[in-house]
Amino acid sequence: MTQYRHKQCTWATLSLPWNTSPTGQESPITPIISNAVELAKTGYSCQSFFRAADLPQEWMQVAPADDLFLQLPFLEMLEESPPADMEFAYLLFKRQGHAIGIAVCQILSFDAQNQIVESLVETQNWWQRLLKYAKNFVAKRLKFKVLICGNMLITGQHGFAFDDSVPDHDIAPLLRQGTGALFSQLDALGKRVEAMVVKDVTNQHPAFKKTWLKEGFTFFPFQPNMILELSPQWTQFEDYMNAMSSKYRVRVRRARKAVAELERRKMDANEIKENRDILIGFYQQIVNKAEFNMLKLHPQHFEQLQNTFPHRFSLWGYFLKSGELVGFSTTILNGNELEAHFLGLSEDANRHYQLYLNMLYDMVDDAIKAGVKQVVFARTAMEIKSSAGATAHQCNCFIQHRCWIMNLFGNQIVKWMEPKVDWTPRHPFKHED
Repeated sequence: MTQYRHKQCTWATLSLPWNTSPTGQESPITPIISNAVELAKTGYSCQSFFRAADLPQEWMQVAPADDLFLQLPFLEMLEESPPADMEFAYLLFKRQGHAIGIAVCQILSFDAQNQIVESLVETQNWWQRLLKYAKNFVAKRLKFKVLICGNMLITGQHGFAFDDSVPDHDIAPLLRQGTGALFSQLDALGKRVEAMVVKDVTNQHPAFKKTWLKEGFTFFPFQPNMILELSPQWTQFEDYMNAMSSKYRVRVRRARKAVAELERRKMDANEIKENRDILIGFYQQIVNKAEFNMLKLHPQHFEQLQNTFPHRFSLWGYFLKSGELVGFSTTILNGNELEAHFLGLSEDANRHYQLYLNMLYDMVDDAIKAGVKQVVFARTAMEIKSSAGATAHQCNCFIQHRCWIMNLFGNQIVKWMEPKVDWTPRHPFKHED
């Protein structure tokens, strides 16, 4: 074994018999399953896989029963209809030959200019214009492949899980060593990845920040995950509404009156397929307004979810009396949570029927009926979600680039390039007054 070294980062280069393209052209990752690699921590090893179908049953022994997004059916479904240009890798950690940890990794192209940079706008302030042009200049040069430990389609910590016997302070080093070995394996495949991101680490792991910073990573908080905690006393939507102050109860009644003209109907797989282009079109309108986006959904994403999880996934269509579809929302039942997934809507319908706000209220109603404990509204549109009762839960991310200069100035670059979102938290419930 030889060592590949650079400042603040060391990865082992492994000589393994991968299937590589004789032309040297980019091709999907189709290597044989790797041999287990011994990690620096005594007694621990890690094995990498590039297809969910190849994962052993040991994976399910570690995957939490209440986290659908780490389980094999979801991973296999995602591979069947992946977002554009997304590739996958999986890590299985063992201690003394027994599975104790798993990690899901996704590989995507990062292009700062197209994915996070604000457009140049006309302004009389020459200093602001200069800064925008400088940002644009830097962004053009921030293009590279990134390995993400986590799931880009879901907000929250759904990228890894470890057995309770593994101390919190050991998780970060194990992930660091396992993904480091994976970097080297990708190098051997001709699939060079320039950076890695550990996505949406919750504050339940206080050792993470200290450990990742010690390893030379840049810490950056991302937009928070908006979560509504449901009271056990709420057995129907009216209970939720009555828990609000009078100002917000009036707002709910006004919104529900506005949407009364629309029909909300759960769409089956055939309807989803028939309306595929309309659904993707509505979704794309939302994406085009987002401050940050690295994904382009597969056109059959919703159909695959419906076919694979008919009792967990719901796509709700909103229809005019004429039968015209003007918007949709999707949710996934995940343990004791109802997860908001993707949505889309007509701008005209949103103005006339307060459609987005009503979608949030409908999710709350569905969650109460399902008897779950939380509604995970995900990130973006924080203020309107807080008006529905959601509170912000910080998701921490860590990034490291192979170039030592990028790492040296990583914190400043992240802060500079990050879109600025100003919002005011709302407090709709009586006890918050």
